[in-house]
Amino acid sequence: MTAVQPTAVMSGRYQRAFTIAVVFLVGGWHLAGAGGQLLHNRSAYGSFAFQGAMWLVMALAITVGSVLVLRGAPGWRPAWAVAVIALAASTAAAAASPAGQMLAVNWAWGSAGWTGVLVLHRRRFAELSARGAPQTFAQVLSEMEARDHADSTRADSPLRDDGTYACIDTSSLSVEEVADRVLSAVGQGVPPPG
Repeated sequence: MTAVQPTAVMSGRYQRAFTIAVVFLVGGWHLAGAGGQLLHNRSAYGSFAFQGAMWLVMALAITVGSVLVLRGAPGWRPAWAVAVIALAASTAAAAASPAGQMLAVNWAWGSAGWTGVLVLHRRRFAELSARGAPQTFAQVLSEMEARDHADSTRADSPLRDDGTYACIDTSSLSVEEVADRVLSAVGQGVPPPG
């Protein structure tokens, strides 16, 4: 019988604690953040019942995603199914938001993003492990960084900023300030390259 290494036990515990923290973060965001915004802006929606139904669809996706993640890393099909359902509900809720007020009243974007984090945050590492390619998280990260570097330095259509993109640091901005800066950047337009 092989002895379990103390570092492996600790690593497993930290990963489990991180996963539980992500589940609580996503659920808390949807309940308090998105739910609060939905209730606060209920009079702005053409159909509050539709927005409520999309909120419930998203809550169901988050619940299913949480169960999958807490049982272990979900396979790619169930993980992507949950992510696509959340994205579809978010898109429907955004499309039904009042014109000109979408940024102010759309509760769904954050929930869709956090649902993606929930079900996809360890996907690459889990997929490699399932294929029998035992790699550490550091090796997976290194491969992703190498792939990003190759994508940004290739001769044909490199993925990098060519000066036609607006870069907005949102780390210290409120939601309203971010929306104002984005709308300002869109209104000004970005000059063409060259």
